[in-house]
Amino acid sequence: MAETDEGELPEGAKLVDEGIRHYEAGRVAKAIDCFNQAQRLYQRDNNVTGVADCLGNLGNCFYRLGQIQQAIDYGEDALTLRRGLGDWRGVGLNLSNLGCYYMVLGQTPRAAEYFERALGLAGEWEDRRGRALRLNNLGNVYSVLGQLPRALECYQEALALQRALGDRPGEAVHLTNLANALVDDGRAAEAIAPARESVEICRAHHLPASHSHIALALACLYSGDLASARAAAEGARQYDEPNNNPTALTVLGVVALRQGDLPAAHEAFAAARRQALMMQALDAQNVDALDALGLASCGLALTLGAPLPAGQEPDSSAKLYVAEAITTFRAARAVNRDAGLVQRLLRLLAELEENDDEGVLAGVREAAG
Repeated sequence: MAETDEGELPEGAKLVDEGIRHYEAGRVAKAIDCFNQAQRLYQRDNNVTGVADCLGNLGNCFYRLGQIQQAIDYGEDALTLRRGLGDWRGVGLNLSNLGCYYMVLGQTPRAAEYFERALGLAGEWEDRRGRALRLNNLGNVYSVLGQLPRALECYQEALALQRALGDRPGEAVHLTNLANALVDDGRAAEAIAPARESVEICRAHHLPASHSHIALALACLYSGDLASARAAAEGARQYDEPNNNPTALTVLGVVALRQGDLPAAHEAFAAARRQALMMQALDAQNVDALDALGLASCGLALTLGAPLPAGQEPDSSAKLYVAEAITTFRAARAVNRDAGLVQRLLRLLAELEENDDEGVLAGVREAAG
């Protein structure tokens, strides 16, 4: 089909296209405004397909902002409309999106159910891009569950499909997830190349690259290249991705602490804690924010309490942060205890413990795992 000139598009479609451009560039608030305007036009014209498009896009926007329940509400409304229309391609996309939302809430079995249902809708109509998306999402489930061989298979097949399509932005997503799975599998050195390629693709296409930079930072950290890890972590910090900010800042704090840069580590951990508390206020079940908050609290305890003269007790502020970390990790494990998720957390905690000569973090590991 020939590409339609933007001037020929109806006003609602123009607004949706503009919203998508804002979303892909990280301008989420502007994207929301466009989708809301388009939705009002579609409702006026009784265009149910257009309304469903807007609701699905709004769900993704609020997901990115960390407002997960609101994202779910929009996603469920879009799903209902798609089913009524008999738009099974759209149903599959909405199911996949909802699965992603539930992953953030630590509801892995429910997310897996959505992803499996989406994959089960595959028929002759499904294109390779749709299959790649669904495989990527299933890979995320297997990764969180600690089933790394299955996760790696999903990511590699998804990556091959995107490469066959020449979809470079799509490749970036799968490369990032592949890198994270390789790190989880104890193959951090192998993870550097796909993570770095993902960063370069995002840069070339002017896409937000917080996730890609974090993957690269972790691969370099666990490979022992602290300078490259610091550069990648600083890169992650340049993007304002509310749902991802606590993790990005926490990783930066861990790397800075391992380098012995206590002021920079303290600043990063303090910022991570603020961001995590903001995300937790939006949704108390956000397990990523909970784990980031626990790690940031540990980091603050170390940067307040170290270095300590022999025999000196940590100050009261450090003790308070440790207590906060223990409480937070217990809350996180009440939400989710999936093996892969816990393993990732404990690995980062181990990096913090390398700087804990005085046993400031006593009791934290038991709560975290």
